[in-house]
Amino acid sequence: MPDWLRTLLSILIVGLLVAAPLFLLRSLVAERIQLSQQVQAGAAASWGGAQTIAGPALEIPIVSEGMTRGHIVLLPRTLDASVELTVAQRSRGLFEALIYGARITLAGRFAAPDWTSLGILTSELDFSRARLVIGIADNGGIRTAEVTLDGRPLELAPIARAGFVADGVDHLALALALERLERGLPFEARLELAGSGAFGIAPVGDQSTIRMAGNWPHPEFAGAFLPEARTVGKSGFEARWSVSKLARAYPGAWKIGSSSASVFDSLASVRIIDPVDLYAQVDRLLKYGLVVIALAFAAIGTGAVLLRAMPHPIEWLMAGAAVALGFLLTLAVAEHLGFRWGYWIAHAVEVTMVTLYLGRIRRWLGLGVGAALLAVHGFIYVVLGSERYALLAGSVGLTLALAAAMALTRGVDWDRLAPLSPRRNGVAAAKPG
Repeated sequence: MPDWLRTLLSILIVGLLVAAPLFLLRSLVAERIQLSQQVQAGAAASWGGAQTIAGPALEIPIVSEGMTRGHIVLLPRTLDASVELTVAQRSRGLFEALIYGARITLAGRFAAPDWTSLGILTSELDFSRARLVIGIADNGGIRTAEVTLDGRPLELAPIARAGFVADGVDHLALALALERLERGLPFEARLELAGSGAFGIAPVGDQSTIRMAGNWPHPEFAGAFLPEARTVGKSGFEARWSVSKLARAYPGAWKIGSSSASVFDSLASVRIIDPVDLYAQVDRLLKYGLVVIALAFAAIGTGAVLLRAMPHPIEWLMAGAAVALGFLLTLAVAEHLGFRWGYWIAHAVEVTMVTLYLGRIRRWLGLGVGAALLAVHGFIYVVLGSERYALLAGSVGLTLALAAAMALTRGVDWDRLAPLSPRRNGVAAAKPG
């Protein structure tokens, strides 16, 4: 077998050995991500989960021959909602969970619908047993809840039976008067909720105006409706929605059971996200692991050809192991100091090790490979911070690396290049002769 082919196969085998730990490290990161998600789930269970508000709504029994035959759901004619979110971080060991406290004010007015369009006679409605309902996704997160209807405070209790919604609070036996409902019935609700992950409001009014503000600078607006105006800065965010009933998937009044649409299908909502999720960043970094190892080996090979100082396969293995170790060290340090410090401390140690180790073969080989590794890690760091242009930046970077290798080796006569034996200081082994 030719010497060059033997050397190439040796380098390839060493490269595979060096790359193998990266797959084990990805399994470790996946385990860490799972533990982080468990911490988030634990915070949701003990503090409060993703909260959604739907309501208030009126449920009015339909009575025929002394028997309750169903219920009518009546949504507000107008809804003006204001929400203030106070976001905080809670730590459990190495992991953090984002939680929030929400102060909600709901104001608006109920009005009588067109009963005939619903196929209902007012004589069939038992207004004395009407109830006011506010749907809340996670009752465990309710801190306070106060409601006034037509200026009268109502005593609330957890929902005892499913109707308009299955979870939340209600007030039984409102003893409404039809005449008062036809003139318009104002309401106001003040709630304090604990939650995590996301917060949403159903625009239940024929015309709904929703305002949200929070102290978290990284909101993600989701749901069926995007805000018509929003401001996001370092101190937090503000957003405003204006939603007409024509944009919803459900009417303003219906018989329970006659509509398949859910009020929770159409929400104005915001997600509280962590844009610098440590484990997501390390996972992205590991996806570039093979590229980093390949570029490191390319730098060693190019330097070896130019300086005629080919390292022994064991020396390739040692240098490659240092590069692979840099990824594990990044994770270990970043869990305590954050990703930025973890990244640069780990790779500074790695580059120092490789530079000193290869420098014993040829000084300029060590310095050249060390400089190349610094450039590669700096480039990868920029790519990680620019997800939108990651593919473009990666393609340009690889093209420049190949162009540099071509330029540096353009004067090499590959046919006459003597076999490079693993000797230090560029001294090739003498051929027997």
